[in-house]
Amino acid sequence: GNNLAAYVAQQAGKFIPEIEATVGTNLQKRIIFLVYNNLSDFRQSNIGLVTGNDQYNIGGTTQLIDNKVFLYYEGDHRMLDKQIRAAIAEIMLNQALYGSDFKAKLTNSTLLNLPDWYFKGLISYLSEEWNSDIENCVRDGILTHRYDKFNRLTGKDAIYAGHAIWFFITKKFGKQT
Repeated sequence: GNNLAAYVAQQAGKFIPEIEATVGTNLQKRIIFLVYNNLSDFRQSNIGLVTGNDQYNIGGTTQLIDNKVFLYYEGDHRMLDKQIRAAIAEIMLNQALYGSDFKAKLTNSTLLNLPDWYFKGLISYLSEEWNSDIENCVRDGILTHRYDKFNRLTGKDAIYAGHAIWFFITKKFGKQT
């Protein structure tokens, strides 16, 4: 996995300044990437065994614990880049919104309750360009009226709807907005 770890380090070095410029904040703590060769290796790790909760041993999502990122290679560098960008964006947004020390996180998390479409949609927007897959999912959600109760969206619907909102804001008012 040395080649994979070197690739992740190189790509993270490219993505961090881009996302810092977009978000308008700098990282306060370094990000620790733990890279697994594949999903099978990731599932064999002991992540999540301390709590007895299997939420950390599922596949398909990048796992974050504070500033530690758990990634696995799916056989596609494009998907790995997306995982890296999403992890960096989520850490930066958490840091910007909630602070970096435990006391600030606890205080701010009780005062600030953002809907899924806002936070997860912004992470999606920062990690992946607008493409035909996202457009088709958004179109399907609009045509089937799943987006009628916008603040109650969850899961993929919240992610895609939020991504569409951030994409619209960027197109209409510019990236700085």
